[in-house]
Amino acid sequence: MGKLVWSCLLVLALFSCGTGKLKSGELFLSPDSGNDKIYILSAFPQQADSSGLFLSALLVKHTDEDNRQLTTFVTTYNRSTHEVATIPFFTDSLMSLDSKRFPLILKSGTTDSLQPSFTFSLDRNSLELTVDDLKGRKTGQTLKFPKQQPFKSVATGTEFKLTAIKPLSVTLTKWNNEPQDQSNVMFLHTLDNGESLFQSQSANNYCWLDFSTSETASHSLFFQYDSLGKITPIYSTLPDDVLPSIRLDSLFLLKQHDSQVSTAFTLIYPTEKSGLENLEIKLAPLKQRRILTKSTFSVRAVDVLLNDQLFGTGILYIL
Repeated sequence: MGKLVWSCLLVLALFSCGTGKLKSGELFLSPDSGNDKIYILSAFPQQADSSGLFLSALLVKHTDEDNRQLTTFVTTYNRSTHEVATIPFFTDSLMSLDSKRFPLILKSGTTDSLQPSFTFSLDRNSLELTVDDLKGRKTGQTLKFPKQQPFKSVATGTEFKLTAIKPLSVTLTKWNNEPQDQSNVMFLHTLDNGESLFQSQSANNYCWLDFSTSETASHSLFFQYDSLGKITPIYSTLPDDVLPSIRLDSLFLLKQHDSQVSTAFTLIYPTEKSGLENLEIKLAPLKQRRILTKSTFSVRAVDVLLNDQLFGTGILYIL
């Protein structure tokens, strides 16, 4: 009887130890799957309403022979108050952790008196962004979702070595340390070869768009565009024959004088197929206070309109 109990305990111990390991199809999530790693996180309301909270994060990890650096931009948007905040973080001493076991954690390895401490944590049933500011106060955002066994990937390939998890229905349970109970859709993408996105001398302009048109329809679109509004898709979860165009009178001007500000960005879907005729995607709010250049980027909430009626929500990254 005693041997049976010990055998059961041993099996349970071995099972519990294995459940946290990344499966072969999840290795793209590991921060050490490549020397350079980019995470793009989008989380926004499943219901298109006026009171939703939007959360996005761009995490760029670079590793060389001497150190591991992490540059992070966390952007929040409160639709009810139109309050937008983008907070940058940087560390050149990224802690080396077990990168093949959940939770996956990116955090500062040393304390910097001039930089707040930042932690990104991904488990199979939650994602957390936590900041420990210079005054010792912790704030954070938490997303909870049904446990993934394992995460399902929906895209691989392209010159950027792009992979993504299948969009998840999640619950925003904490917002700046305040409890919440908001139903969101969450996207998480990784790129293992994204250096060209940040080359200031590059003539190419890139946009990443995550959006939802209902509780069951979520899409991503990654594209390059030129000054004439021509779009070259790099990755899309939309049908192959559904290609948007940029309306020329509202094109982003990435090179502009200090006194000029881009105020609108509109994608138009002219096709009648897939129910996307007359569907437009616009910035929300329309006023853009940040001057865009090739050495900066912007993260914006968007409204999805169908026949001029609010139809969905999303987040746009101008890289």
